[in-house]
Amino acid sequence: MPVVVSNNPLLVVKSGINQLYLFDKQSFPYYEAYLRGDETSEDLKRLVSANMKLFSIHMPSTTVYGDQIVPVDFCKERVIGQASFEKLDQLIHFCDTNKVRFIVIHLGFYNSLTENRYDILDSVAKKLNRLNPRTVKLCIENVPNWGTLSFEHEPIISDEDHFLYLKERCPSIGAVFDVDHLAINTVFNHFYPLFKQRYTSNQQAPLMEQEIHEETNRNPQFFKSMIEQSIESFLSRIQPDLIHAVGSDFCNYLLVGRLPLIGEALPLQFEGTIKGRSVKDRLDHTQWLSLVSKDTPIVIEVHLREEYDYVNEMKNSWGVLIDLIQKNIKT
Repeated sequence: MPVVVSNNPLLVVKSGINQLYLFDKQSFPYYEAYLRGDETSEDLKRLVSANMKLFSIHMPSTTVYGDQIVPVDFCKERVIGQASFEKLDQLIHFCDTNKVRFIVIHLGFYNSLTENRYDILDSVAKKLNRLNPRTVKLCIENVPNWGTLSFEHEPIISDEDHFLYLKERCPSIGAVFDVDHLAINTVFNHFYPLFKQRYTSNQQAPLMEQEIHEETNRNPQFFKSMIEQSIESFLSRIQPDLIHAVGSDFCNYLLVGRLPLIGEALPLQFEGTIKGRSVKDRLDHTQWLSLVSKDTPIVIEVHLREEYDYVNEMKNSWGVLIDLIQKNIKT
């Protein structure tokens, strides 16, 4: 049974809708539901009858709009933008009705070759300000630049500067800090200026990825220090409303098949084999714990993979985090 610390912070597990049954015999108290995008009203109602209390909802990457499946992207106009805001409005009503505290949002992407990030953020902020959540808080998650998420398809908010620009224009918006995403973004952005001289499209992502893999393995301590500096910079300027606690191996940011990257979305302090490669969580989680408010809720995120037992790794990550929190309290 997971140990629950009597004092803060509050711990939450993240689960996809299709994985919820795996927690039927577990005793985690709270969960964040990652939606598929095709849930009916009845499906949403069932979320509040799970054996864990629904704490937050993570918006899906796609949604059903009429007879179409479209991306959720608040930066787009016409059908995609309209569908995204309609989905969000539906979830706001559901969360307000059922006392769900947070909605986690990936705000979307833009073409950095032809569009202006800040013009788009100005437009999105106006639309967000028209929404009327009563009790649920809308929170934007940092989404990393990467080879496939660059050039003509770059995240609109990947660092603290982008978020703070939006918050100036939409003061009610909250922040989700994803430590794994920040690590990926930091590593990629180290190379991005050079890539812009060599490449012209995210279709060349495999070439970028190979360069990053070679360089991070050549000097891992350099990149570890760089990531720690980025964490300190982010958390010195933004106190997040919610944290996604995730392991990350910056020496193995390789895409084999579908996302996630091999070294992405690992259990905390994991060490093992993913898709035939030895990986380990290289992040210092005591660092970010020491920089955030003690009452900030922490969502433990473990990606479902065939190489390990999903629930066992969720339990292991929970235990790791409890140990780190208690050590942090003592110091």
